[in-house]
Amino acid sequence: MKKTLAIIIILLIFSCKKVTKISESKNTSNISKELKKEQIQTDKATILIPKNIEGTYTNSEETECNIKLIITKKGKEYFYQIKTDKRILNGKISFCENIDEKESCLNFSGIEWAENNGQLDENGEPINDNLKLPIGIEGTLNQNKITIQNYGNSMNNYIKLNDCEDKYIILKK
Repeated sequence: MKKTLAIIIILLIFSCKKVTKISESKNTSNISKELKKEQIQTDKATILIPKNIEGTYTNSEETECNIKLIITKKGKEYFYQIKTDKRILNGKISFCENIDEKESCLNFSGIEWAENNGQLDENGEPINDNLKLPIGIEGTLNQNKITIQNYGNSMNNYIKLNDCEDKYIILKK
């Protein structure tokens, strides 16, 4: 009886894995066709990104945050130029694993954060005074919109770009 039960469980596990693999491959091909994505190979995974990622993105919200992002492609690599009222930043874009089939994750390398106090105690003071400023800013790309969370909260205090006071920088193509 125990052997029969164990065999049934093993068969169910293997049959579920096959169904999952089939549905995953169908979803990936459908997504690739629908959103016109291309595959990028990273150190860890193959990532799908939109083919039309190149172009100019500007702040879509009516705020005083004046940011312009230009994405270009040279060979198989992508590069950015961020223009604000205070400075111009240039660098390479790397891609993180996809959040889901509709969003891609971008990393704008080489940008040092403006502030990073990390976790704060009950008095609003940093728990760790020796935190280094991280380098690289992540954003999410959803269709023709890039969103960057620019600062944290009272529990995790940081500012990525002090050129803009918006919590979420939303750039549209």
